[in-house]
Amino acid sequence: MYSLPRDNRMQSVVFAGLSTEDLPEERWQLKSINTRGGERGVVRTISTADFIARVSTANSISTRRMIDYREKFAEQLGIKQFSRTSDKQIIILAESSVINEVTNSMVDLGGASINFGALFQGRILKSQGEMVDDFKISRHTSRTAYPFITYATNIDALWAYLNESASDVERIYVIGRKWWAPQHQTAIEWLFSYAKAKKISIDVVSTVASMMNRVTLNRISKSSSIYAWFESQNVLRTKLSINPIDESREEFDAWRDIVDFSSEYREDSEAFGIVNWIGVLRTIYFSTIDSGDDSASKLLASIQDAIFYSQLDREVKGNLNEALNHSLDSKFAIRLDNELNKIGYGQDTLILTSPRTATVTAGYLKRRGKRATVLGYNAEINHQLYHSFSKIVLINPTAVQRRRWLFAGLGGLLICLYPESFLPFSLRSMQTDLAFANTISDSDFINDGGIDEIIPSIRKAITETKQEKNKVQDKVEDIDEQSMYGFEDDEFEDGELDQLISKRLPTGRQILSDNQLEQNRIVTVTSLLRFEQNKSAILLGTPNGRVIRRKNDAFELARIDCVHVGDVIAYVKLEDCVESYRKTFLKISDSETELNYNLDINLNQKLDFYWKRQFINYVEKHKLSPSDLQKQFSALGYQRSVGFFQAWSSPHRLNFVPRDIKFIEKIGELTGHSEFSHYSRKYYKASQTVREQFQVERQSQLERLEYEDIDSIDYPVSFLTVSDVESVHSDVNRSQTNRILEKPEEELR
Repeated sequence: MYSLPRDNRMQSVVFAGLSTEDLPEERWQLKSINTRGGERGVVRTISTADFIARVSTANSISTRRMIDYREKFAEQLGIKQFSRTSDKQIIILAESSVINEVTNSMVDLGGASINFGALFQGRILKSQGEMVDDFKISRHTSRTAYPFITYATNIDALWAYLNESASDVERIYVIGRKWWAPQHQTAIEWLFSYAKAKKISIDVVSTVASMMNRVTLNRISKSSSIYAWFESQNVLRTKLSINPIDESREEFDAWRDIVDFSSEYREDSEAFGIVNWIGVLRTIYFSTIDSGDDSASKLLASIQDAIFYSQLDREVKGNLNEALNHSLDSKFAIRLDNELNKIGYGQDTLILTSPRTATVTAGYLKRRGKRATVLGYNAEINHQLYHSFSKIVLINPTAVQRRRWLFAGLGGLLICLYPESFLPFSLRSMQTDLAFANTISDSDFINDGGIDEIIPSIRKAITETKQEKNKVQDKVEDIDEQSMYGFEDDEFEDGELDQLISKRLPTGRQILSDNQLEQNRIVTVTSLLRFEQNKSAILLGTPNGRVIRRKNDAFELARIDCVHVGDVIAYVKLEDCVESYRKTFLKISDSETELNYNLDINLNQKLDFYWKRQFINYVEKHKLSPSDLQKQFSALGYQRSVGFFQAWSSPHRLNFVPRDIKFIEKIGELTGHSEFSHYSRKYYKASQTVREQFQVERQSQLERLEYEDIDSIDYPVSFLTVSDVESVHSDVNRSQTNRILEKPEEELR
């Protein structure tokens, strides 16, 4: 395409060769493709400088003339020279509504209103289609123009395009909060890895709340820039308060023991489902204001039935059941209701609670003639909520739920109500909020003042809440949210928890044969793969699942729904980090040679092994049961459940790191190893480092596979050829998806 000097209209031309005239510099001959009119057959001879300044590549030819606004735009920016022949492009990943708004917008250029698509040529990558290069031209862009912007509304389609395209991408914009949801985690992680490998800059444009988690911030903080905005353009000043709800001593102690069990047994396959359901029980119980609601009691009965049929140690079962029997105090709902009465149930109050209890809570308040609005945490944050409430009450929220509503910028006083035993965690979690907010503020390339309005409120709330912490410090030990709720706070989408709760907890001997409690993380699979070499092996694929596929003498990451019969899948059987650690611990314990070889070169592993091994030796020497240990530690002022000591006294149940440093201190007092008491933090940090080493090693093995040749892999990799691909629609545990299962299908049902 040649931009005519007189009016910047674009003319389709073809290269007709270099001029043969005797001239001091090369001259380029361009022939018009028009077959009629004044431009018919016209041949222009231009200089190399003019060629660079006025000729751009085209996808096709056209006899229509279109105005080239780029020169005028360059003048507005003060750019004297620019290239029309560059094939560099940018990619914008956003939802269709955003792209439609952009492509339909107008740009004010020197008093003239120019269509965005006429100024910035673009194309839209279709979400569906078998061809990677399946596009449609964006509005007001010439079909002959080589696109500068590629828009994408589907991250999987973008993944396929980048994976198979040779386009020269200079920058990627990820716009909107949608892409940070859990179902896109794998795809977005691949996108950032691809950009890093190709040295492509990524800019992130999203809401503050969508970025408020460690995984997302670790990923996007390495991008070139972030623009974080709030749900509304009119951000209101928000104040924050954290109010603890008193618990009875019996109730408090019971939940402490239950949390102990959850913390120490959450990696145990036999107890995993029970741990998660205990978390659900806690959510329901501490969110209920109607003392007549029996939802928590019914769930408790199902959990105790599951405990009865589990393979847990009899002593652990007994102590856990005893704690559960004392965990539900009908007076807590009354105390929570009284706190809400103090705050006020007026029309200016918004109460946010678990999606499972929201409907019951709203009905209860309506029967009592209260005018407060009740919503579940998964409710949409829309413009109608702004300027509507002076008080917003969050009942027992997870960190994600709190961050979403706090950083919506709704304004007014936001009050978080937590049970007393949750106060230490709430302080640590709020400190994390503050750190996340500061990270976003430091990286935000458009300072609109939004997030800076909330940071002082968080800081003040932490300071005020510390006074409450001092009141219960002697009674409460530090806890983590996974122990409290039974799952990671970032793991579920809005509404997914409600679906999890609504599924009936399996009971009876069916648990032993089907092991349906093992994960309780239900997802839908759409693909089932079978293999030639192993007739009993299958792979259940989710819509966004990916596998490592062999490609000649290398590997590639492929979507499961793009895998075909005859494809070869790489099968890497890597142990779970905890199981691998326990085997290593036992191996070191059994071999003096192994001990000297390994520990002399790894100080952290030496320290980690030493304090744990000395404790186990003490237990074995004195033939102490978990109950004996509970009594001995209690005499030292350290209260923990029988299940806690059951886990730490067995090398087959060990975890990486105890919940608190004080445990190591008390081991020193009990066993006479004073170094454990004096240097407990050093031993604790060593165990944390060992955990990180095992996690990093496992992840690096998986990541290396994608980028290395087959011959260079130094750990076992098997290959299975796909013999059958079947479309299915079934709900299964998340742990059984997107990996090769060697069990017969019957065991998975």
